[in-house]
Amino acid sequence: MAGHIENKKAWTLTVLRHGENSSEEDIEKAAFRYGRWPDELESSPVSKLPSGLVSVLQRSGMEEQALESGFMVEMLPYTNSEPGWNDFAGAAVVTEMVIGPYGPTRALFVCSEYNSTLEFIDVCCPLHSGTKAMPNLISIRAYELPMATMVWAFDNGIFECDSEQLTLDQWVDFSEITTDAPEELPMPGPPEEPYKFL
Repeated sequence: MAGHIENKKAWTLTVLRHGENSSEEDIEKAAFRYGRWPDELESSPVSKLPSGLVSVLQRSGMEEQALESGFMVEMLPYTNSEPGWNDFAGAAVVTEMVIGPYGPTRALFVCSEYNSTLEFIDVCCPLHSGTKAMPNLISIRAYELPMATMVWAFDNGIFECDSEQLTLDQWVDFSEITTDAPEELPMPGPPEEPYKFL
């Protein structure tokens, strides 16, 4: 199991497979729930993975594990040359002006080598983080879920599904028919204070 880097600048996101979508075998269509801590994960919307996380999982060989249960994402506000880390460069930042120059900030990060993107949301108070809330580069890696997180997910019904009934679209291509696909999950930006999921 990959270890957690003991670094106060590192932050994580727990991504768990949504149980009611467990028969989907395509990582790009599979549904997940996510959060920085348990309460946030329980109330998170069901979402699909952004192309950036899909490419990180593919390069780390964790697609199958992600489809079974989920994975952890660790992020750093600088490059990391160790194996398994993937650099995403900041491409665009948008701040919705709510109160004067302050409001929620979203940033798009790009891994041009693998043609994939991630959207980040500034989770810090704009009065504290100022205009440089988002770093210019974020390095990301995926690793397996800790056993305590798996136990918590089972205990809280995250992996439960109503039925295991298979659907026709698993055998027939309905690509011309549009469905209400879940939105892509946004990533949290660097936190003001370190935290742990459990």
